[in-house]
Order: sequence, then C-alpha cells, then structure tokens
Amino acid sequence: MAARRILLLTDGLANVGVTDPCALVGLAAGAAAKGVTTTTIGFGDGFDEDLLTAMADAGRGAAHYAASPDDAAGVFAAEADDLAALVAQNVSVAIRPVHPNVTGAALLGDWPVHVAGKALRVELGDAYAGRTRRLVLALDVTGLQDLGPCQVAELVVEYTSIGDEVAQHTLHIPVTVHVASAAEAAAAGIDPDVREEVAILAAAKAQQDAIAAADRGDVDG
Repeated sequence: MAARRILLLTDGLANVGVTDPCALVGLAAGAAAKGVTTTTIGFGDGFDEDLLTAMADAGRGAAHYAASPDDAAGVFAAEADDLAALVAQNVSVAIRPVHPNVTGAALLGDWPVHVAGKALRVELGDAYAGRTRRLVLALDVTGLQDLGPCQVAELVVEYTSIGDEVAQHTLHIPVTVHVASAAEAAAAGIDPDVREEVAILAAAKAQQDAIAAADRGDVDG
C-alpha cells in the first residue's frame, strides 16, 4: 500500500470555488477516511491559521507556517523524511471501560475523538519509526472496595502496517489499577511523568482558550 499525502500551500483565504470553512475541513476529513493525509502550509503574513489548522487536524496531517519560499522548501523536505519513516497508517486507540464502577472516560489533549457511551476512540493518524506519542486518559472510577489489582478498562489499538507487510493489526491491552488504602496512596504519591504531562496539556488548553477569546474580541477573557 502506497502512502498518499496532500501538501496544501496556501494563504487559506478561500475566495474561489468552495469557500465555506466547514466544507473545506470536511473535504480534508473525507480524504483522510480514504487514506489520504492532508498537511497544510500557511504562506504569507495574513494566512488563515484557524482554517488551515482545522484542515490539517481533520486530514490527520500537520499544520506548518512558511514565511518565505525557503521555509516552504524546508517543510517539503521534512514531509519527504516523514514518508520515508512511515511504518503504519490509520492508527487508533479505543478506551473501553470493563468494570461496572467506571462511569466514563475522557482524553486530555487535542486528538480527534469519537465517543460512544462510556467508551471513546482516538484517531492518531500515521506512525513513524523512532517517534513516541503520549496519550493522557482520565477514567471516572468510583466505589472500588477490594484492595489490590483491578482491571478497569481495555485499550484496543488498531493500525495498518505498511512496507514489506501490508496488514491490519489489532492489539488488546488491559488497563489495571492498584486499589490501595489512603495511607499507601499518600506514600506512593502521583507519578511525576503523569503530573508533568497533565500540566503541559492544561497549559496548552489555556493557551487555546486565550487565543479563541482574543479572536472574539474578549480581551478581559
């Protein structure tokens, strides 16, 4: 299976043909559903950052900014390197609660998510050799009485491998917590890596909210 990718170099100011932002984002999403990734390159000082970012997100690609033709050439080179390192496509992770006391799941971050009842599915797009992606998930768990290990959910990872073998793969990974007493929990503390990831994602969300407020003219907000 060959990797297929659209590189869209534009100012994002749609004024000919399809001009509705929602329709343009829908085109990128439709292409992604057919295995075609859309990466956008915003060109010029007045490019529509919101539209091009939304199209890249829907197209499972990346959003870049090119201030000059030289910068655009660098983006094209980086995308070519990505294609050479591509190892899997259509990567997704589903989080399925399996314990009756799990009342819901949530994702921290800005990945495309599909919610079905208590479960959710995260679309990660393509995967590249030598790169790590982190997902931070929050599970609402109440009323666990028995101490010790307890499976609360299951991760279902799906992807299509490319290269010498083109095949669909599915991995089932149990999510197990250790139910501890209050004293044990206090002694163990919170994992510093998790604390750091949550702080980074909270800061990014605050920045996005501030940008949205500024775009609305809500300076106090």
